[in-house]
Amino acid sequence: MLLRLAVLTLFCLLFGYLGNPLYAQTLDLEDLESEEPSFQWMPPSYKGETIIVLPRASYSDIRGFGLGGSLQVRLGQRSPLCQESTLRFKVRKTVQGQTRIEGVLTVDFADGRYNMRSKFQFDDLAQRYYGIGPGTPIENEEIYRPRKKRAYIELFRRVSPEFKVGARTEYEHTRLLSVESGGLLEVDPPEGTEGGDVYGLGFVVDYNNRVSPYQSGIHYQGFAMYFDARYGNEFDFNVFNLDFRNYFATSDRSVFATQLFYYGTAQQPPLWRMAALGGREHTRGYRTGRNLDRNLLAAQGEYRFHAWKRVGLAFFAGVGNVAPELENFRLEDMQVSVGAGIRFSGGAEETVIRFDVAYGDEVNFYFKLGEPF
Repeated sequence: MLLRLAVLTLFCLLFGYLGNPLYAQTLDLEDLESEEPSFQWMPPSYKGETIIVLPRASYSDIRGFGLGGSLQVRLGQRSPLCQESTLRFKVRKTVQGQTRIEGVLTVDFADGRYNMRSKFQFDDLAQRYYGIGPGTPIENEEIYRPRKKRAYIELFRRVSPEFKVGARTEYEHTRLLSVESGGLLEVDPPEGTEGGDVYGLGFVVDYNNRVSPYQSGIHYQGFAMYFDARYGNEFDFNVFNLDFRNYFATSDRSVFATQLFYYGTAQQPPLWRMAALGGREHTRGYRTGRNLDRNLLAAQGEYRFHAWKRVGLAFFAGVGNVAPELENFRLEDMQVSVGAGIRFSGGAEETVIRFDVAYGDEVNFYFKLGEPF
């Protein structure tokens, strides 16, 4: 397993560095201009010197309509070795009584040499399940509702302005509140259907030499987590993640972005920690969890350009699939996803809100904050 990951990592690194001759370009953080406090109507938000408030609405056929919002509070100021520390808080409540709460805290200290990133999430939103494996038919669809409590902390040491390494610890508690009577989860339940608690330790690396959304550069991330039974876990498994993003500026107002993404598990992960195809970030033409297995491999490209004032457009295409082992991936089995989207920029912020339409095995719509990668 480790040898295969090493080969995959080498391939991704070669793809990024050899394919991107401008990877070393960076921007001086001191060149960024601060904004005066203001209110804007599209998207509706207030941007002050210390806070950003953004209301949100959502809809899903299995969750109903939902209302919520996002709050971002600045805790520090930019400097050559210290990007602003922030607190981000999101909440969503649906008419069916389902809830999602998320808080993310990022803090720089010791003159930017150290960085801490932490996240807490509570989620009891309904999900879809089609079975385990890359070829599960869409007719298998059934609805279940998990309740998740998850938290992690990452502590980084900044080696250079672009590169940092660190350690990560994570805890998750999951229980299934309901499953369909006579469905796959009841008749043939996979590992973890009864829920459980997991605690893991691992390491993480992050290299990012980009500041501007239309700048050439790279952003490479990866982590390895070990959920060992010796820590008191109910499940014994490992998780590996590689995320290689490359950006090629085609003008001062356009960029072509590529991503290679791998998520893999070893031993016997529970259902709710398996690799999942689909969703808002990769293979957007497929619903989140459309296919589940121990490994996910995905690649995508997206062309983004400024269209008018604070409006931008994007066109994207990608492939991806899941498999029980790395050697089971076949190019002819990859699921194809294509689509387009519109972006509303928030000035100095990279992207405040995006609306994507993607086609895979069906048409999916995404109304989200931030770029997918």
